[in-house]
Amino acid sequence: MKLYRVNNDSLRCILSTEDLEKYNIKLQDFVTQSSAATHFIRTLMQKAEEEIGFQSTHGMISLKVMEMPDHDLCLTITETPEDDFRGKLVKGISDLLSSIGSTDDSELKDLMDRFGADPDNFSLDADSDDFEYWDEVVIKFTDIDDAIEYASRVKYGRPIISELYRLEDGKFALAVHQGRMASESFDRVVSLASEFCTSIEEYRYDGAVLKEHGEVIIKEKAITALKKIDK
Repeated sequence: MKLYRVNNDSLRCILSTEDLEKYNIKLQDFVTQSSAATHFIRTLMQKAEEEIGFQSTHGMISLKVMEMPDHDLCLTITETPEDDFRGKLVKGISDLLSSIGSTDDSELKDLMDRFGADPDNFSLDADSDDFEYWDEVVIKFTDIDDAIEYASRVKYGRPIISELYRLEDGKFALAVHQGRMASESFDRVVSLASEFCTSIEEYRYDGAVLKEHGEVIIKEKAITALKKIDK
């Protein structure tokens, strides 16, 4: 596997037939956007950060695939920062409503809500393993000591995208985002929480529910910050 930085937002990867066999991936996986392709891209982004210092913006990824001689594959990966993408999405929905003669705010909100389900339907008991299909979770703790104990047990070589909230009922919620972590690493981090938390829920609506019913007390790298408290 050969990795090249194209610019700040793009990188290129050359995969040999041996690489494809090693990662059990093929051209069709990228064409159909299979789960195998998603998993591989996450692994690739982590590898690019480690080997060539490519800093992910954790935004929307676009992928171009070209088959080369000897059946090698050339992947060009480009990231659009999440805020830029969300702005374009909202504008696109607004333009659509305008084109059909409606710009009512309530209709815009209703249309956007259709992209997700009610957050209340996405709560799990702490001993459930279905969270492995989520790439952003909210881990709830009875008290801060449980959150600190959990963070102290997390083993991962780099800071994890995470925020800590104090909820209205006095409990705590830790939002943890997979970002470009490999799926296995993220699953281990989340699985560990079951020993210390009361529930694991899907992170929805860009954290709107958390912001409405709590206040953020650690805005970024919360797991790292909690580790330091434990020392």
